[in-house]
Amino acid sequence: RIKMTLQVYKVTPDVVAKNGMNVMIYGKQGVGKTHLAAPAQDHALMRPVLFLDIEGGMMTVAGRGDITAVSIKTVDDMQEITSKLLSGNDAEFKQYRTVVIDNISEWQRIDLEKITADLGAKRRPDEVQLQDYNVSTNRIGRLIRTYRDMPMNVIVTAWEKEQKEGGEDGK
Repeated sequence: RIKMTLQVYKVTPDVVAKNGMNVMIYGKQGVGKTHLAAPAQDHALMRPVLFLDIEGGMMTVAGRGDITAVSIKTVDDMQEITSKLLSGNDAEFKQYRTVVIDNISEWQRIDLEKITADLGAKRRPDEVQLQDYNVSTNRIGRLIRTYRDMPMNVIVTAWEKEQKEGGEDGK
């Protein structure tokens, strides 16, 4: 029989900051998800904040003047920044207490393009198939878990997907 030990603790800002807070903000395009994530920079236990700019939507927070972002255009870009954040040894990146992944839905598009590109001449890049979505979903899950388990705060933005009952045509 395995004995489990439960840890009971008082929830205080210091405890949450030490363990890291994980948040997902989702909604339709243009409703203010990026804008909502930016005030993390205003909280002493969350700053400095690094935005992983996948969507290219930094204009909404540009006027603040205190946001740092790195542009993510490829799977290799994401792997490089993730490795630097995980190692904790990179002088430029070890300072960050919060990472904002903006936007995980756009990340899936980039990942799907990489999956089809890796197939080479076997399939055209626009011929995304169900198994490609399965591979991408697994990769996204692994990416989210990697960031979730980092000793920092993580905010992820995502686009809302409208689902109609009975499938795409609503029947």
